[in-house]
Amino acid sequence: MTTGVAAHLKDNAAAIPAVDASGDALGETPVERATLWDRVAAIRERVMEYCVPAGLERNTEPYRRARLITGFGVLGFVFGCFYAAFYYAIGHAYGAAIITVCSVAVAVVPFLLRGTGSILISGNLLILILLLGFGALCGIEGGVRGHAIGWLAAVPLCALLLVGGTEAVVWCVVSVVVTLFFVLIDLYGLTAPILYPEHWHRVVTAVGYLGLTVFMTLLGIIFEGGRRRAFARMETALAEVSEGNARLKKLDAEKNEFLGVAAHDLKNPLNIVMGFAEMISNGRHGGAERDKEDARYIIEAAERMIALITQLLDVNAIEQGRFPLELEVCDQLRERGGAEADYPIRGGTDDAGLGAGGPEGGLSDPG
Repeated sequence: MTTGVAAHLKDNAAAIPAVDASGDALGETPVERATLWDRVAAIRERVMEYCVPAGLERNTEPYRRARLITGFGVLGFVFGCFYAAFYYAIGHAYGAAIITVCSVAVAVVPFLLRGTGSILISGNLLILILLLGFGALCGIEGGVRGHAIGWLAAVPLCALLLVGGTEAVVWCVVSVVVTLFFVLIDLYGLTAPILYPEHWHRVVTAVGYLGLTVFMTLLGIIFEGGRRRAFARMETALAEVSEGNARLKKLDAEKNEFLGVAAHDLKNPLNIVMGFAEMISNGRHGGAERDKEDARYIIEAAERMIALITQLLDVNAIEQGRFPLELEVCDQLRERGGAEADYPIRGGTDDAGLGAGGPEGGLSDPG
């Protein structure tokens, strides 16, 4: 009975689809689960990796700012296309033209960042585009009574995020001055013109403030993502440094242990040499045979010390990368038809004349 069941399972094993841990059948096309937002995020990530200059990965803060500038350029271009289309649809030709020009300029900035590699130039250019664009929109959309003044008020925050430092302070002051200019105009009763159909004013204002809220939210998400990524990179770097320090401590302990053993091994032959030297200095004389035996003990002790010192010098040479290597043609190479001329035998020192006994290595060969 058991044999029949086993045969049945074996015969029908091919009909049972294999599944992975997620429950999907292996070998079948997986169900597409990626959402539109995932695709957009993937495209944005590819654009960021392309536009961020190479080599900034090692510097956390410049890398974060470069990614933020690139993300800002992509986000600004998308929002600009939406508002330009909206303005064209309601007949606001001047506003659509301003936004189109600014959107194209904002989209070019990430590629300028890749070409120049300068975060400072790219970030300041973005802030300049925003200030000029929103200032121009304030001038044709009613000044402080339009929605563009809200976008203008967001420029200092963008400056602090994109450039920081003294440049951000300068842009904040300039933004305040421009905003104050439109406020003073309104206080003196000089209303800025509205160059689109009056009946669209409520819609334009609502869409403008709604877009500002969404834009700043997405910008905050990009900033927070960059901050978390930078913090994770910093934690990884700190973990690597901690691991490196642990290895260095271990190596230092091993070195101290090695030096202790070496000092102990040197002490014994030195005691022998000093003992026989003291006996000789005290005038002991036991005949030629006894003197030869004493000399033999001294020579053996000196040879042990020389061998130990030579090993210490070799260890030092290995650590400094100056240990001489000897390359020889092995039998297997000869069997494969290799010529000795292709693999010259090198001995003594390397090509640069550096070795454990070379003068340039700062080490002398006691042998």
